[in-house]
Amino acid sequence: MLWPIPKIPAKAVMSKPDYKRWIIILLIMSQVGTLLALFLGKVTSYDQALLYGMLPAILLWLLFFGLAFSRYEHSVNAALLWNEETEITKRHWQRWSRKQQIVVSNVVLSPEENGIGALLGNLADIPAYPAKARPLFIDLPGLINRLEFIDQETEKQCPGYRHYLSEIFIQFSGKYQKEMIGQEVYKQWDLYPKYSDKVELFCANDENELSGLVLLIFLQGWDSRHTEKYSEFITAQLIASDHFVSQYTLPIISAVGRCLSSDSLFGALDMLSEYNRLKSESIRYVWVSGMDDEREKLVKHLLEKSWALPDKRPLISLDHSFGPPGPLMFPLSVSLLVDAAKNTGEVQLLILRNEESRYLLCLIVRELFL
Repeated sequence: MLWPIPKIPAKAVMSKPDYKRWIIILLIMSQVGTLLALFLGKVTSYDQALLYGMLPAILLWLLFFGLAFSRYEHSVNAALLWNEETEITKRHWQRWSRKQQIVVSNVVLSPEENGIGALLGNLADIPAYPAKARPLFIDLPGLINRLEFIDQETEKQCPGYRHYLSEIFIQFSGKYQKEMIGQEVYKQWDLYPKYSDKVELFCANDENELSGLVLLIFLQGWDSRHTEKYSEFITAQLIASDHFVSQYTLPIISAVGRCLSSDSLFGALDMLSEYNRLKSESIRYVWVSGMDDEREKLVKHLLEKSWALPDKRPLISLDHSFGPPGPLMFPLSVSLLVDAAKNTGEVQLLILRNEESRYLLCLIVRELFL
């Protein structure tokens, strides 16, 4: 989603009065006033020339100079107040931008047994299948078996979660049918799922305040009759509010920030960094998808901003290992990077270009922002 952060223009300050110029004006006005008093006022002494000529000119100069200096002081004060209010507004939007969605459990089924861990090892060991779509590493025929696996793994990470599970949200690719998903989910959890294709579902947002545990399931599968153009993935995230986590002392695996959508990649990066108060040296893991043709200029921009990218692999391509991106690539990538944040303990930045050539950015961290 677009961040509704307003662009606040800088307040211009009037130039400071030029004292040298004003002194010259004072001398000229004093001389003109004296001459006018001598030749037009018909004064008979120097005292009268000073009183009726120079003194009024000086007073008139003081009036003009006072008005000019008052305007300058007013301009300075207005600019100071403007800057102060700008900082207050900016801090407000920084707090808004740094909102996070807490993840207490994360289950990932991917073509690699180690999931994202396979991409975090030595360069020589990283799988390379940029043009190949691959099935899941594990043989789990039928949706019910896959849901049972999710349930078991979620229980291991968050024991007793079913007692507090309030909602289940599903996003799925074309292989699955909504009716079948609803039936199988109800058999497993005694809850009918809800369906949503909104990006806000799996990133921090203001729309819904969580009252309990919410399970997010993403199903990107194949039809058993033929292979798709994208790899198979199934992920499940268990999310909760910070109040609920504190109340029941639940484990925190990671935190997912807001999704930032933009037509301008560099503008979005600068906004994300500024309003999340990121230090350039704190980000060493930048993951990309759908933008092989822009990687070089992206690296150049990040290095110009003094980002501490690794020399050997400044960007990590998900497509290089998992093949062409599928319809659920963004939420699946968020789930993958939740594991990456958990394994490395460091900040993960996801940059994805979708089919509409819009850029989607999301920050995933191991610990909550203060």
